[in-house]
Amino acid sequence: MILSLGFLLTLLVAAPLNQTPIRGGVGRADITGPFGEIAMQGYAELDQFANGLHLRLSARAVILGDKQNRIVYISIDSLAPTRFAILNAIKKVNNPLYTEQNVMVSATHTHSGPGGAMEHFLYHATNFGKIEEERTALADGIAAAIQMAHNDFESNQGVDISIHKGKVNNSSRNRSPQSYMANPESERLKYEDGNTDKTLTLLSLKNSNSTNPKAVFNWLAVHGTSMRNNNQYVSGDNKGFASYLWEQQQREAGNPNFVAAFSQSNSGDVTPNTNAPVCSDTGKECDGGWGSCPDSKGVPHNLKCFARGPGGNDDFLSTKLIGTASVNTAQQIIKDQGEVLTGTVQSRHVFVDMSEVYVDFNGKKVKTCKTAVGQPFAAGTTDGPGLDNVFQGLGPVVPGLNVIAHLASYITSEGKPASQEIKDCHHPKTVLLATGEMSFPYTFQPHVLPLQIFLIGRKFVIIAVPAEITTMSGRRLREGVKVQLIQDDTVDEDVTVVIAGLANAYSSYVTTYEEYQLQRYEGGSTIFGPHTLQAYIDQFKKLAQTFKKDVPPLQSARPTTPGDYNEISLNNQLVHPILFDDTPLKMKTWDWKCACLRPNFGTLLQNAPATAKSKDTVMARFQCAHPRNHPTNKPHMTVEQKQPDGSWKLFLDDGSWDTKYLWKRTELALSECEVSWSIGETTKVPSGTYRLRLFGTYKDGNPINNILFEGFEGASGEIQVTV
Repeated sequence: MILSLGFLLTLLVAAPLNQTPIRGGVGRADITGPFGEIAMQGYAELDQFANGLHLRLSARAVILGDKQNRIVYISIDSLAPTRFAILNAIKKVNNPLYTEQNVMVSATHTHSGPGGAMEHFLYHATNFGKIEEERTALADGIAAAIQMAHNDFESNQGVDISIHKGKVNNSSRNRSPQSYMANPESERLKYEDGNTDKTLTLLSLKNSNSTNPKAVFNWLAVHGTSMRNNNQYVSGDNKGFASYLWEQQQREAGNPNFVAAFSQSNSGDVTPNTNAPVCSDTGKECDGGWGSCPDSKGVPHNLKCFARGPGGNDDFLSTKLIGTASVNTAQQIIKDQGEVLTGTVQSRHVFVDMSEVYVDFNGKKVKTCKTAVGQPFAAGTTDGPGLDNVFQGLGPVVPGLNVIAHLASYITSEGKPASQEIKDCHHPKTVLLATGEMSFPYTFQPHVLPLQIFLIGRKFVIIAVPAEITTMSGRRLREGVKVQLIQDDTVDEDVTVVIAGLANAYSSYVTTYEEYQLQRYEGGSTIFGPHTLQAYIDQFKKLAQTFKKDVPPLQSARPTTPGDYNEISLNNQLVHPILFDDTPLKMKTWDWKCACLRPNFGTLLQNAPATAKSKDTVMARFQCAHPRNHPTNKPHMTVEQKQPDGSWKLFLDDGSWDTKYLWKRTELALSECEVSWSIGETTKVPSGTYRLRLFGTYKDGNPINNILFEGFEGASGEIQVTV
């Protein structure tokens, strides 16, 4: 008995203090927002409008911690998060457990979402201003996901949490390899993955009393640009498809509440378009640099140089293939034992003025710069080229572009050109827009940014980077923070550190000092100058040190709040207005109540085929109304299955990859909608009778009715499907 007691005491003394189980809860909510003549956010194409819906956008949240101490991580299918959305979401949740200090929001960086949510002028000028409905949809969706995760956390009795790692090969490529090669050879030789990070890191949550997975949160560096700049469909791109696919598989397996998030990481120079860029007219390889794609007269053309994904010209197939590759790896590695996470969770958060950071460089102190973008910013990338006569890399000043930039500077900077100080600071960048000196109609780019680190036990760390950070930049940042945390005995030496890219804010790019010198698109878009990366590394290391008990919190710079901006400027004013909706005269009927002709929206213009088989795509076309009238949380189309008693039951909605909805304006107030269904592409379909449904809301232009909004429906004929 004495021996047993002594042995027990020895075990208790020797037991590590971090074995406390971590509780967890998850949630998912829609953030799709309005679409229809709303410019998409990402490629800055003035004529790329979100006029259709292929894959709904979601916010996926996980809460980890204990009764009083928690962290919240949210992955959103969006180009970037905004402080407006984060603050308003926290306000809507209205729970003191969740604040800006312990909530982290990271965007997948899809380029196929509706614009209008960004807060700074440069980022939404091509979206024709802020769109309040989009901003609200994003905030509401994040809030709903947090609330669902909270409810799940409170009701959950136990969760097993672990991390797993594996390689995703042949699904990414470095789009600026010459910039990557500018980094020291000795540094490059350290990384077997080469010029992109191919490791997928998976955080798994599983109910202790269940064999089903509860949720997975993944991090992998690859851009959300499988859908190119001529796409009209709202889509979560490759990461959105990966989430959809695994969640759909779990729904079919009887696990409908399963959440699968595929988050962004250090993807600044990483493209999913795995085929090398070529000139569209000759097929010769190009890189978007000076001299790319010359015509018969020797004049180069940037717009002809672009890369394609593994699906070639089929962007939908490329999206599917890249997303599936991530899912395949994730589903394989989750079978392994993984690293079990226990202990406590902690968060550190600070605001830093990134334009005022001093760093050591070659034995002297140098400072970051006021924000500015270079000429290559206007060139775009081989994922989506910008202007035809502007190219990536160092080169001559483009005369016409220079004139426009000078004019913009005078208009937005009280008649002052870009200062010599900002030009010298950003050298060798050819400054196109000195955004740090441009303030009309309001702030062009942010300079006070949120930095945040999550610590989960002693084995897992998440760094929130408010920008697009390149492969090598991410490696240096991860290593710097890891070394600091190990040195402080805050984590174990085998800790896993991931970067959550585009987190909590957006501030363009971060390159290494060496990459910056080549001034390709990423370098031209590194807005705080050549020492941006070192400034981030230093500031994150300082933040990491505050996990030590004897280190006080860092002093925050004053964060910019959405109220600081001039809200009247370009706020919905340039978005095409919806005056009213109408139908052709032949589709109207007399209504004695209003003594007027009533339009019959939902009239079938082209019927779906009466028979179809698996892998066929069926389509129906309707007279419809503008989709922006319709509530964002209600479906625009569905697929229904006929029941034995003759009734109809929902089979799929517009959140399925297998369905598509496309709207187009045919005249001033006339619209047509196409709804389609690719039978059995990702969802198992039993043989039976089906139909396509359309749902919408029209704006009545009859002055007697005082412009009412009224719902309508439409239906195709029956489709006999044989599988």
